[in-house]
Amino acid sequence: MPINKLSAKSLDCDIPDKPLIFVVEGRYQNWIKPIILLEHLGINYDAVCLDGPATRTDWYTRIHPQRYVPAMLDEEDGKRVVCWDSSQMLQYLSKKYDVEKKCCGSTAAEELAIGNWVTFETASLGYVHCSP
Repeated sequence: MPINKLSAKSLDCDIPDKPLIFVVEGRYQNWIKPIILLEHLGINYDAVCLDGPATRTDWYTRIHPQRYVPAMLDEEDGKRVVCWDSSQMLQYLSKKYDVEKKCCGSTAAEELAIGNWVTFETASLGYVHCSP
């Protein structure tokens, strides 16, 4: 049974039938990264836009311990998968859904090069965008 996006109980416990990304409105940049990848790969997904108070609920804290966005739920082998870091989401989504190896690399060297840029962006460019 798919997740009911309007039910906190369902969001807290159920297993999604496709990737589900938690986002917020606003200028915060990290939540858009996994959505761009999913769109690029043509993967069907759901998104739930949370307001500030929703990120501070018990059910959301069980999904993301720091109560930030993005966070993601998915299914693998009938089990619920939880991911709450945008860089990890990119790696997970690429490994699971990029069957043509468009974005994740087809050799160890390509995977390393992509990993270098993802790490660089996370550690360096994110700060630049937030600087005055």
